[in-house]
Amino acid sequence: MSTVHQLIGVAEPGGLLFECESCGRRLVIDRDTGEMVIVDHGDRAALHRGSIGDISLSVPEVHRS
Repeated sequence: MSTVHQLIGVAEPGGLLFECESCGRRLVIDRDTGEMVIVDHGDRAALHRGSIGDISLSVPEVHRS
């Protein structure tokens, strides 16, 4: 079973910034394209979830071989 971390969302001029207080994961979603860029990976094995306004985000864990 995966660990679930909560992402805290903040609206910034360039997009939506989500941060995890547990592991330091940071990601940005571009307002125009919807593209997601992970700035800091944090705990790659955790499932990250969060929301801001009407936008809900769930980022699955990364499986490494």
